[in-house]
Amino acid sequence: MQNATEYYNKKMQLLSQLLECSENIMSSINQDQWEAFEELGNKRIEVIEAINALEADNRAQFDSQLNEGQRNKINAKVQLILGFEQDVIARIKEEQAVALKGMEAQKNGDIILNAYAIGDTQVTGVRLDTKK
Repeated sequence: MQNATEYYNKKMQLLSQLLECSENIMSSINQDQWEAFEELGNKRIEVIEAINALEADNRAQFDSQLNEGQRNKINAKVQLILGFEQDVIARIKEEQAVALKGMEAQKNGDIILNAYAIGDTQVTGVRLDTKK
């Protein structure tokens, strides 16, 4: 980085990418596209690592040079991301509860079916029908 403006622009770009990752994750959940979930999560981790690297390399040098407006925009973007992340977490928990309820219903159905299973020998009532 050459100056605080480049640092600010790069940080805002990475924060925008992180927000986009969260939006894509929410969209994949809402559309039941779970196959994309892992790839989107990995992309999100890459962006977070890039933000951490930017912070480690440049924060001490340039953060104090940012003006109040730039700091406010960064903080607003971070708050937006954090709020959206909470929405994503809540949505994942909803889907998890639905999946668990479905698994419990399947297990209960299996238990009921197994309780009424006839077994290897079939009872036909032949003995009752024969007269001696």
